[in-house]
Amino acid sequence: MTRIIAPKCKTMTATDFSEKMIHKAEGKLKKYKNVSFQLADITHLEFKDSTFDKVVAANVIHLLDEPGKALDELLRVVRPGGMVLIPTYISQQADSSATITKVFNMMGANFKKEFDNITYKQFFEEMGIEAEYRLAPGVISCCVAIIKVKENSRKSLQSDPQDHRR
Repeated sequence: MTRIIAPKCKTMTATDFSEKMIHKAEGKLKKYKNVSFQLADITHLEFKDSTFDKVVAANVIHLLDEPGKALDELLRVVRPGGMVLIPTYISQQADSSATITKVFNMMGANFKKEFDNITYKQFFEEMGIEAEYRLAPGVISCCVAIIKVKENSRKSLQSDPQDHRR
């Protein structure tokens, strides 16, 4: 994902929870002088409030024990008027979700949630988050949740999700 986004950014901070993945990305993206790399925990980001214009959390939300904490942090570090984009693998058919999950789990993933088109949207709605959605169909489809950050978006999702309409 970083390779696709990097040429479009003035500056970019790429993060991952895995040091191995950071080193791998650094090697692949040496030519991009506008990209810095940092080890990070998506549920406890070490950035100041309103640091970024946009944040992309690609294919991670379904792996988290506490996705609400991650969403809190993503919203916190994006300035009002900015966006949080969350692309996630989804199943186009409810019965194929388990197969996709099994394949990814065999490759080392540990899915906490499985999504299809409907349940991905419900996931955000249940947290009180308004988002737009873009579907990228394919053998393994992806849906991107696009959250436009408003001034009042920083209330914690952990306290009362119904208070956080965006």
